[in-house]
Amino acid sequence: MKRILSLTAVSLFFGCFITVSAQSLQERLAAIPQVTDVQPLENTVFPQKFVLKFTQPIDHDNPGMGTFTQRVFVGDIHQDSITVLVCEGYQASYAQNPKYRDEISRLFNTNNIVVEHRYFGESKP
Repeated sequence: MKRILSLTAVSLFFGCFITVSAQSLQERLAAIPQVTDVQPLENTVFPQKFVLKFTQPIDHDNPGMGTFTQRVFVGDIHQDSITVLVCEGYQASYAQNPKYRDEISRLFNTNNIVVEHRYFGESKP
């Protein structure tokens, strides 16, 4: 249940930054607390695409265990577009592909966020 709430909070948080402000999307993403890196990605499908890395606790109930960096991919069509959150888990390297776009995002022309599952790919403590 905690994981579902965390993913919901993340999607709402990212959605807020994608839909408001006159700053560039890269600046808005970099301003999110715990985001440690925002890099633009070469793309052919989205006008803008970024990979973010943000720090979070390994165990939210025991912060002393340390933190890890989780990788998130953001594909932006337009600030007023709906956003699809892909959290199917595991390694999300496929989202780096310049032609990758989730099927629902493609069908409905939405923004796309892909969250790499913790302990997979580059999202390991």
